[in-house]
Amino acid sequence: MPRPGLFALLALVCMLAFGGCGDSETAPAAGSASAETLAIETAWAAELELATAVDPESATSVAYATITNSGAEQDALVEVTSDAVRRIEMHETVTSGSSGKMVPVDEIALPSGATVQLKPGGLHLMLIGPHDDLVAGTPINVRFAFQSGSVVEVTVPVINRADRP
Repeated sequence: MPRPGLFALLALVCMLAFGGCGDSETAPAAGSASAETLAIETAWAAELELATAVDPESATSVAYATITNSGAEQDALVEVTSDAVRRIEMHETVTSGSSGKMVPVDEIALPSGATVQLKPGGLHLMLIGPHDDLVAGTPINVRFAFQSGSVVEVTVPVINRADRP
């Protein structure tokens, strides 16, 4: 004769063992990822056709994102890398009078509780020397490394510049 307590225990074990197998958890949106108290959202890179570049090894594209530090401590973005390009540099556009120029920065400060936007005309990422064309609709993986030791890998969509957010 079955025992009611045993059936309840078996049901509880099944719920605990298989409860996380449903599809209630959604994947982050393209161009978004987070780790601990750092979140990267709305990341995107501009397409680039190497055939149009004067020197394909030094050809450049650009990437942007929104980075939020929800932690209690200040942090900083100190390095950005991707297997899709030779290197990535952090830059800021500095305007003086009617002209502007890009200035490399060693790090991007992320105050506690703040959101920093990498955007046209401001802070941004220069993608230097793509190994292949950066094709709209084909994402690239980008790793964001922070002073705190956190690393966030983001699948960044490549888009046509005319379609930028």
